[in-house]
Amino acid sequence: MKALFVTAAVLASTTANAGWFGLTEDYPFKAEGPDRTAYIYTGTAACIKATPANNIFRLTTAQIQSVCQCKAERMADIITKTEIDYIIKNNHQRPSSITKKDAEADMACVREAIPVPSDLVPLVQR
Repeated sequence: MKALFVTAAVLASTTANAGWFGLTEDYPFKAEGPDRTAYIYTGTAACIKATPANNIFRLTTAQIQSVCQCKAERMADIITKTEIDYIIKNNHQRPSSITKKDAEADMACVREAIPVPSDLVPLVQR
């Protein structure tokens, strides 16, 4: 019985700390709940606030809201606890992994918000 308890404790410890060794990542905002809702709400609001200054695609207000909501939802799915800890520890400086994920989410959401004319679809898919 004692051996079973020790084995269970070791497995629990290893599983809980696996993220520190790069074996797994914890995605704190991926599951539905109040933390995800708050993350998406604040991310969407910050995006909407920042967009008029760099609205290079001349999106409408509805498109901006759609892109920002989409982007916040995508980021909630893919941001890791390690990345969040880095942001907190480094005075809100983002690691390069977040910059890359953010750009990918941004472009994917802009593509969804702006319909591409059918005659340009082959050019966009290159």
